[in-house]
Amino acid sequence: WYQRRVHGPYHYLCHQLKSIRQDLTVQRINNLFTVEVYETAARLALQYGDSPEFNQCQANLKTLYQQGFVSSPRVVAEFRAYRLIYTALTEAQDELNRELEEVTPEDLACEEVQHAMQAVHAWVNYNYVKFNKLYLKAPNMGRECVNLFRRQICDRIYPRLLKPYRPTTVPISFVKQTLFPGDDPVQDDVWSEFAARVQLVLVKGNSQELDSKQSFASFQKMIEEISHNPGFA
Repeated sequence: WYQRRVHGPYHYLCHQLKSIRQDLTVQRINNLFTVEVYETAARLALQYGDSPEFNQCQANLKTLYQQGFVSSPRVVAEFRAYRLIYTALTEAQDELNRELEEVTPEDLACEEVQHAMQAVHAWVNYNYVKFNKLYLKAPNMGRECVNLFRRQICDRIYPRLLKPYRPTTVPISFVKQTLFPGDDPVQDDVWSEFAARVQLVLVKGNSQELDSKQSFASFQKMIEEISHNPGFA
């Protein structure tokens, strides 16, 4: 959802970086230059919302860091933070437990990792208010990392947001700000896509209020359709 609208430059740069990585792999070259290539590719993937590419790069970086190829401990902490957030949002509990076990005292001394640990704790405990506050204060490219999962985040939060309001109404502005916090310039487009996908039900005669009961039922119907036909998503 949060992929940038201009893909041409990214596809070109991504292809060039992949070519360099392939050459390094064929020649079995693992050094600080290799690390720099993967770090650059990973950040670029975050910027353009390319989750598979980012995941591949961060997995290789983890191996390279473990082999001792570290140009800056602060950068290692930066990518440790990304991995923690990324793993938590994939809902892969076993993998998340392994990542948490690997966090060192040195990691915990870094602001990035402290922030990621708080975000993970808020997410797994369904504390979305705190999670959004942490999202808005995310260091480096933490926001971009979270936005890789914006659809999954919306699908998890949206029904829980509506349920307490049934059968009353809920302001659209509240729903939008909860699902899409901050002022990212692509948010309006993303919100429109989300609203169309879940088929929001407005209160008759009031375009600023959602019918929580009907909107919840509409969302549940969509989830059922997806479960029977995964291609529907």
